[in-house]
Amino acid sequence: MLNEWMNSELLTEEWLSTAGEQYRTATPFPHIQIQDFLKEEQLEAIEEALSNHQFEHKESDLFSLAQTPALNTLADPVLDSYLAFLNSTEFREWMHALTGVMTTPGLLDAFGAIYMDTDYLLPHDDQLDDRKIAYILYLTSLTQEQGGALALYTDENGHPAEVVKRYPPQRNALNVFTVTDTSWHEVEEVTADTHRVSIGGWLRG
Repeated sequence: MLNEWMNSELLTEEWLSTAGEQYRTATPFPHIQIQDFLKEEQLEAIEEALSNHQFEHKESDLFSLAQTPALNTLADPVLDSYLAFLNSTEFREWMHALTGVMTTPGLLDAFGAIYMDTDYLLPHDDQLDDRKIAYILYLTSLTQEQGGALALYTDENGHPAEVVKRYPPQRNALNVFTVTDTSWHEVEEVTADTHRVSIGGWLRG
């Protein structure tokens, strides 16, 4: 199943060894951005499928964005196939080799999200219930000037302190990090008339 979906370069022992070391030693908490994650034809199919579904705008003191319902409720064959890939034992074993974190096949959250001009998500840690790994697959690219970067914070006495890493969205990049009580991160405000489109959620266990 992995060969059907993923860039074959990511499936070698050499890549996993190097990326795993990078992941586990990353600061301010274990994370990685993986370029060219999916095969191009699979990514294009996901993009087209997601464009056929409604995004509801949501706003609070913490965030402003548009989001789909949970993808497993949409009865879309392309998105269902993508979720089956993420839920597979093979993918969870690959993710365990990368991160050192065990997750349980079948326990997955996935949503589509669009951030437009002035949308944002303030610092938070994602820790809830049995979330183990957070993931974000980007379907569009934004420059640093356009905003929408994933910003990672250091922790100081249980609160976000200083941004030490920024990852502007890059199409077909997968950002992954371990969810802990200090995994502080935010989506910085989009500051241009553009769209930051992604599919994200959590692998649980």
